[in-house]
Amino acid sequence: MEHTQGPSAQTAAKTRHGVWLAAIIILVAGYVVYEARPVFTPLLAALAVAYVLNPAASAFQRRGIPRLAVVVGLFLILAVVVVLLFFWLVMPAVKQALALPQWLAGLADNESVRSMLQDIREKYSSQVHDFLSGLQKSAASYSSQVIQHAVVAFGTVAGSVLAVVSVLILLPLYTFFFLWRFDRVVGFLGGLIPGRHRDRVVLVVKQIDQTLASFFRGRLIVCGIVGVATAIGYLIAGVPFALVLGLLVGVLNLVPYLSVIVGLPITLVVCYLAHFDLAHPLYALIAFTVVQLLDNFFLTPVIQGKAVGLHPITMVVVLLIGSELAGLLGLILAVPAAAVIKILFREFVLPELKPAQIANCEAPAEPAKSEAETTDEQPNVPG
Repeated sequence: MEHTQGPSAQTAAKTRHGVWLAAIIILVAGYVVYEARPVFTPLLAALAVAYVLNPAASAFQRRGIPRLAVVVGLFLILAVVVVLLFFWLVMPAVKQALALPQWLAGLADNESVRSMLQDIREKYSSQVHDFLSGLQKSAASYSSQVIQHAVVAFGTVAGSVLAVVSVLILLPLYTFFFLWRFDRVVGFLGGLIPGRHRDRVVLVVKQIDQTLASFFRGRLIVCGIVGVATAIGYLIAGVPFALVLGLLVGVLNLVPYLSVIVGLPITLVVCYLAHFDLAHPLYALIAFTVVQLLDNFFLTPVIQGKAVGLHPITMVVVLLIGSELAGLLGLILAVPAAAVIKILFREFVLPELKPAQIANCEAPAEPAKSEAETTDEQPNVPG
């Protein structure tokens, strides 16, 4: 006897097909964006900036101010903030950075540096001589390849400079448009959602919006506080180039664990070369640790919260994948992208997998016996 699927089974099958179709579309779109990333990078960056600024623009708009006037005002405020930061932070940091080569050259006159270099020369002179002679032979044999690689590297650098200039020009234009028409963009995307799935999709989008908002807006605030606090701590600890190194730690703090892996070793090396003792690097380490503890136990929980909900090991793996796929941009976007994928998997994929698991685990029920069969199975008792 053939069994026909009921309406609920047909609806579940259509939902599963829709989920897999959406996953395939997302994968294809991600591949296209990855291959054309020079074109999509300013677009995605502008969309992210507009997403961060949209709550402020919407708040002013609810007070009766036209959206265009709000966007123009926000851009003027941002311009003033950028100019003030340029003169108060960037210019002193640039001056310290320009003084760094002269400071490194002055290390050659330091007696401690000279003795350290002399010890290295005496211990490893033969290894250095063999390395230099081998390098000279390799350069002579691969001179044509070196020239080709140099030309390719020059082209890459020139292309990178042009890409940066184009981003600096296009990013404000794209951001202005997205921020001005943000509500229309959201409304257009909402109109593409079928009516029967709209409530569920809107609920999932709200979860994603809350996660991304907590991550991006909170992360920017936390990184700014960490950068300024680290610079102040380095000044107190007597670290040279404290402003540059402190702001570097703040920028690296955008990517989890990167400030510890990159920022701290640079600070310790510079501090040791400046004083040639262990006390000042220890003071710098204490200042860095205090700021990181403040970040981990107060700033991030209060300002950012546990937005992404990812295990630390998962975060490390996600960061490695993001770095491999998209470099620095991948490092910045890897964690929020993984959080979004986790939400989509939890809301759309897991509900479809659980019924199948339950069906596979349940044993088939035995058919009920009829009354006649039960009577026949009873033993005959002699009268």
